[in-house]
Order: sequence, then structure tokens, then C-alpha cells
Amino acid sequence: MEVHIATAADLHEGRTLASRLRAEGIPCRLRSESLGPFVVTVGSMATVDVFVPQEFAELAEQVLSMDSGSGGDATSEAGTQI
Repeated sequence: MEVHIATAADLHEGRTLASRLRAEGIPCRLRSESLGPFVVTVGSMATVDVFVPQEFAELAEQVLSMDSGSGGDATSEAGTQI
């Protein structure tokens, strides 16, 4: 089962979060309206949801919270800025 771990503001930010998680050995998946045939780059349709397997959720939260000072706009499931 997958757990929603964060919402990124756009595809670039989502891919950055995914790269960070994968660098720590955490598998993840991105889901967004902007990943379809028509790329949307503004508004709520541009957001990207990041999912990880349930067994990696706590570690993923820790990894992303370590990067919270990076100035990104992503929001974790708990509502804290990542």
C-alpha cells in the first residue's frame, strides 16, 4: 500500500523530491494531472503528489523534513512545509 507523503507545487519540484527520496533508497511514485499528455504548469492542476510504500513513510518524512530549510514550497501530509 502506498502513502501520500507530500504535495509539490509543480512537476520540477516533484521530481526533485523524488530524486531526494530515491537517493536515500526510498522508492516513490509521482501522480499529477500535469503528467498527462497536456502539461499544466499553473494553479492547482500543476501540483504533484508524492507517494511512497507504507513501510517507507516514516523514513521519507524524516528525509524530507531534513530538507525543510531548502526554501521549497512542497507540503507534507501533515501540512508542514518541506
